[in-house]
Amino acid sequence: MSGIEQNSGAKQGRITAFLRWWGRELQALLPARLSMLLGLTRKIVILAPVGEDFIVQRILGAQATAMGLLSKVGMFDQVARDRANGAECVLRIPSDQGLRREAAIAVSALPRGFDAVAGEIERQTPFAPDQVYLGYRVDEAVDARGRVIAHLALAPCSSVDKVLQTLAYAEIVPDRISLADASGVNLIGDTVHILMNRGRNAPPKLILTCVIGLLLAALASPHVQNAVALSRVQQALVQAREKARLMTEIDDGAGDPQSQMAWLAARRNQRPSVTGLLNAISAALPDTAYLAQFELAGGALVLQGVAASASDLIAPLEQLPQVEKVAFSAPTLRDPVSGLEQFQLSLSFSGIPLADTAE
Repeated sequence: MSGIEQNSGAKQGRITAFLRWWGRELQALLPARLSMLLGLTRKIVILAPVGEDFIVQRILGAQATAMGLLSKVGMFDQVARDRANGAECVLRIPSDQGLRREAAIAVSALPRGFDAVAGEIERQTPFAPDQVYLGYRVDEAVDARGRVIAHLALAPCSSVDKVLQTLAYAEIVPDRISLADASGVNLIGDTVHILMNRGRNAPPKLILTCVIGLLLAALASPHVQNAVALSRVQQALVQAREKARLMTEIDDGAGDPQSQMAWLAARRNQRPSVTGLLNAISAALPDTAYLAQFELAGGALVLQGVAASASDLIAPLEQLPQVEKVAFSAPTLRDPVSGLEQFQLSLSFSGIPLADTAE
């Protein structure tokens, strides 16, 4: 391994260690129940042999609860219920019934897995590789000779198999076997053998449900925004009609009713039709554009929404006969998730200003 490769490996190792530490710190801030519901923490049932019996513990996150002896009345049923609800069952062998060793292993040998440390078992223990259950973890740091320190945890098969046979009489088969940590830091211990894999790699159902819900919401968002905008437009039209009706009923002495009606009709004909304007804008915009909000103020109309390309909207809008000028009134922003651009356009109209209204 060259010096450059060693330096790159060391940096990646430090980054990986930092991300793992950061993830554990963030997870520790969550309540144990919430962490379990999110699939970040699993409930674990520990069976620790003591004499002819077993001490039962329940571990949830960093909390351990002593349940009593397995021979206690109702304890078998409790363990069965926990396992049926997704809890993992671990047989934890006492630390004094196993061995812990350290060995320097070449990085190039790590892909061989068990075979990479099999020679160290024969060299440092009185057992052959096929006589022990083995678990090991490897440090991130790589020395100048391209080696890493492997921490081995071993338990003799002969003694562990007797304990498994005792549990088999009670119709309990643990999911994995671990060697207890003498310091007590690791509540579960170091795994030395896996008997069953209870869907560890399956993503949590709650997280999958949330992801699907967010995806559906993202797909439906443009349609919901268009429906809300249309509803607001309809409300504005109702208010405009009511305002026009009230104006026809006002008699301020400026003339007879026929003159007032003629004046109102002339004003109405001079003003651009709001409905026609919206229909024209909708027809001019491409199918890849969605309006989320608009605002009418005097002779200007401000449109907000999303589009595949905001710059492609100016030309078709400027071709409308009612429109005098189209310009961006705010910078465009691209959504990294949908890939659409958020735009805000200002449209200026020629002739008499539109009736003031805001949506």
